[in-house]
Amino acid sequence: MITFKSRPSGVSMLKLVALSFVALPSQVALACASSSCSDTIGVLYLTDAGIYVQPSHGLSGLTNCTPLSGGYLTVPKGDTNYASYYAFLVTARVMNQSISLRLTDGSNPCTVTYMTMP
Repeated sequence: MITFKSRPSGVSMLKLVALSFVALPSQVALACASSSCSDTIGVLYLTDAGIYVQPSHGLSGLTNCTPLSGGYLTVPKGDTNYASYYAFLVTARVMNQSISLRLTDGSNPCTVTYMTMP
């Protein structure tokens, strides 16, 4: 809950509330750079080979690896952090939370190196 002790004269409570939301950082940064993407998860699925992740807003700007057909990034089943990554991705998907994925330079297909929640 936001509590205001005092407000400048001539500023309505509605304006103060509206300004407080404008000042909050955006939860979703819709961007891929050469080796990373920050977005919500559009599609998440598992196969016997690993986890496939498709960012909600595509991979435009991603230039330093080759995504799978359909715009998917991968976490191979043999990755030592596979179970942790899966739990992290499912949580982010359910919460519709933006995440950042760092990808292995030059990988084909694009392979996740690590992930963070901004």
